[in-house]
Amino acid sequence: MEEQKQGAYAKNTDSIRTSILEESVIVFSTLSFTGTISAKMKHGFDVVIIDEAAQAVEPSILVPLMNGCKQVLMGGITLVLFCKVGDPSQLPATVISEAAKNSGYGLSLFTRFQKAGYPVVMLQHQYRMHPEIREFPSRQFYADKLVDGPDVEEQTKRAWHDFRCFGPFCFFDVHEGEELRPNESRSWINDDEVEFVLLLYQKLVDRYPELKSSARLAMISPYRLQVKQLRKRFQEVFGIDSEKMVDINTVDG
Repeated sequence: MEEQKQGAYAKNTDSIRTSILEESVIVFSTLSFTGTISAKMKHGFDVVIIDEAAQAVEPSILVPLMNGCKQVLMGGITLVLFCKVGDPSQLPATVISEAAKNSGYGLSLFTRFQKAGYPVVMLQHQYRMHPEIREFPSRQFYADKLVDGPDVEEQTKRAWHDFRCFGPFCFFDVHEGEELRPNESRSWINDDEVEFVLLLYQKLVDRYPELKSSARLAMISPYRLQVKQLRKRFQEVFGIDSEKMVDINTVDG
């Protein structure tokens, strides 16, 4: 009896979802889940917009297209019947297998079209970064074509930029530090860099107390163990949970 009730509930839920989808003008979904959506709908999508298309492998891009949509928008590239939104100069598709990468599986459909000579419309104006931050990626990845929007420098200027060590864009070479992988972990940790970052943080907030807010300052690392150590040492050094003062997280986080 219980199994019958669960089956009836699941069927009713599925029916309600299908009804909502059929009446929806716009549907938001991940690439993979569009396969489930398409299977439930009696009609396909007229237009499909795929954001961050340069980070998706080709098979996943094909999933929302299987019902024969009339137009696709994939971030950044515009075709007569096909348009995608993305940035091939940023993170590529995530492919763990080296054999798959070597066989071209990591190539996104966005990049394939671009290499095939389809016209690319580059969005040149940026409105977020201080010009000093924008300068390097523009020169290194975009042939010096990035342009600052109006008043960007004024809007992104801060009082602490007067000190070169707290400027908009600055590298510190902690050459004494040693990167370790404790207990054969897949992640990395560098204790000297952790101590340096905390020292830099202390100097900054001592001079500018208004920065003592997690909404205004962040410590970012590509390594999970480094983030864990930063949080641990923050608690030990300052006697307070880091979440109340600063956002410490991985790049993805």
